[in-house]
Amino acid sequence: MPIRTQVYLTGNPIIIDIPAAANSATPRSKYIYRCKVYVQEAPGSPNFKLVGTKQKHEVPPYVKNGVTYYDGAKIDIADILDANITIDTPEKEAYPTTAFIPVKLTTNSIIFYTETDCVTLATTPVVSPQKIALKGLMSKRQFALWKDAYFTDTTRNFALSSRFQNEDINIGGGVYVPFYVTKNVFADTPEYLSVINNVYPNSGTLGFYIEIHFTNGYSYGPTTGVVILNPIYGSVYRLAVGPAQINFAAMSPALPYPASMIDWYVIQILGGYTSKKYKYNIIPKKTKYAARHVIFQNSLSGYETLSFIGKSIETAKVSRSVVDKVTAGYDLPTIKELETVAVEGVHELSLNTGIMEYYDRNFLLELLYSKDIRILTQEGYLPLQLATDTMVYADETEFVKQNTFNFRFSNTEQAGSYLPAAVVAPARPTSWQGVAPFCMVNDNGLYTGKMKYASLQLYYADGAKEVVPGAQPKPNIEGTAGYIAEAPSPTCVVNTAPFTNVLYTVKGTYRKTTCVSPQIGDYPTITIAAGTYGDTTQAKADARARDAAILLDTQDYANTGAGAAACITGPWAYAMAGIPAGKFNLRWGQRVQNNLTGIQGGPGASSGAPADLIYGNYWVVYQSTNAGSIYYAPSLFDNLLPIAPGGSGNYQLIVHTTTPKVVTVYKNGITVFTNTITAGDLGTNNYKSITITGMTYATGDRYYINIV
Repeated sequence: MPIRTQVYLTGNPIIIDIPAAANSATPRSKYIYRCKVYVQEAPGSPNFKLVGTKQKHEVPPYVKNGVTYYDGAKIDIADILDANITIDTPEKEAYPTTAFIPVKLTTNSIIFYTETDCVTLATTPVVSPQKIALKGLMSKRQFALWKDAYFTDTTRNFALSSRFQNEDINIGGGVYVPFYVTKNVFADTPEYLSVINNVYPNSGTLGFYIEIHFTNGYSYGPTTGVVILNPIYGSVYRLAVGPAQINFAAMSPALPYPASMIDWYVIQILGGYTSKKYKYNIIPKKTKYAARHVIFQNSLSGYETLSFIGKSIETAKVSRSVVDKVTAGYDLPTIKELETVAVEGVHELSLNTGIMEYYDRNFLLELLYSKDIRILTQEGYLPLQLATDTMVYADETEFVKQNTFNFRFSNTEQAGSYLPAAVVAPARPTSWQGVAPFCMVNDNGLYTGKMKYASLQLYYADGAKEVVPGAQPKPNIEGTAGYIAEAPSPTCVVNTAPFTNVLYTVKGTYRKTTCVSPQIGDYPTITIAAGTYGDTTQAKADARARDAAILLDTQDYANTGAGAAACITGPWAYAMAGIPAGKFNLRWGQRVQNNLTGIQGGPGASSGAPADLIYGNYWVVYQSTNAGSIYYAPSLFDNLLPIAPGGSGNYQLIVHTTTPKVVTVYKNGITVFTNTITAGDLGTNNYKSITITGMTYATGDRYYINIV
């Protein structure tokens, strides 16, 4: 069953916990632990490269309750991963002439694994499972609560957007009441929705579905916006989803009215996942000012759009380099004595949000903390630097408010000109060519039968095979210029790999819970067939099989999985022949293993007199002087006891323990008595005497006592 795996944010700590190594002749204060970090060379590639190593001494030991504990070492690798992830910036798109929705595979995330060992003792390296790292971060106070849960099955969110981080409300039983956060946009607003594919195993199809609502009440959809076949695990996909980027007329001729709202869904078609709705409400602009659209990178590395509809002011500040010219002293007045040799300008921009509601203003915090801000112009998205460093984002006395932000263009200017968008002149033709081919692998690390290039290099296309000077190789990412798609290759034989796992079989840790009493569920056998997983070494392939078995070890698998456990007869439903008349059998199950725990019955159990009859395996029975008393050693499994104990008429169970226990008594396979021993029940001698009440004993009865 597919699951959503954890996503590690590189802006927050990513701690690798290395267990303590065994004691040796070397003082533990000299123990040094090492962590190597490997990242995937390209999306979908089976190849990984070493990108960093960190070492750390062992954490000092500590003593608790007289026991010494060793914690090994804890190493933060977030900075290594963060340095190896680059973020793709959206590019200005031409208005689509078809219903095609632009989608791009970005470089915002990466697959990694670690290799840890104790350098001092030269221990065998431990290789971790492959994990997803995303270039992003959460606030410190929220990271402590969400670090292990966000983007997992705990939520229904796939989007890298703070606007849509509110979750649907769970009213119980897995039933959700939709809680939608709607973003207001204008008809000319560019919008981007980035989603992470962390469903494992790969579902085979990742769908983006769109539903459009119109001003006359008509709705269209949900219909397919775009479907990605064989989406790459751990990758981030970015869609252009704004009203300015969708050709509504091309989607259907029967859409004659202005759109008023767009709903997007992210669906793992075969994985069974459907995201929450991502709703965009198209509103009319009610101000006299032109909208200025600013995109910025949010804390999760997605790109948001903020449309400033209030008054905007753009200013230019210039600095001049002036030199003093040497003159003859009697030159004409038209001769310069001061010469301006250079003028450099910085353009500044003041933008006003217009009236915003309370919730929208909270969203402005993302802009304040953003590391990449750009404004849409005819030349494309030009980079800005935010000059504003203080903002009131929450004021309970003002439900609506407007904010002004001051920016500087990141690039300096040297002249003022207002030309239209340039028409690029023809140049020597070029083409991107593939570099570093590799066999594509599926989620199991096996070849898909297709080959792909990891990188692209720009060459002149006139047959000279000459690299364009200054052109740097770039990742071969879907949606970028020159992208070369994977293609079938005889080198990459389907479902093979350099190394594949051997057969792996292990017992699960969950019992089957659907059996009918008196039967109980057994533990399932989890089997990973040989050749199911592949990797670049045998150890890694076998490790992937073990990791897969761990993921399968769930209650659902024990009940209904491929290796579902059997129903077996519980030990308390045992059969026993030959029980003498007037006797019943008491069999001991799990119990406190000491000579001070046992059962007693008969007159001596009530009177405490050694001369009176007494039966059982408690130590008091052993001291009886009555020849008719029956004593069983505590180590014996079965005790044949009289059906009429006499005395109080009941048997007593005495449990000596230092921790809480639950006592269960079964009669002929059916539960007939339970008692919970709490810490408060235990006196200074750590025992509790329990009278087993309500029992009637008949010849041949089979009793069973379990103490856990």
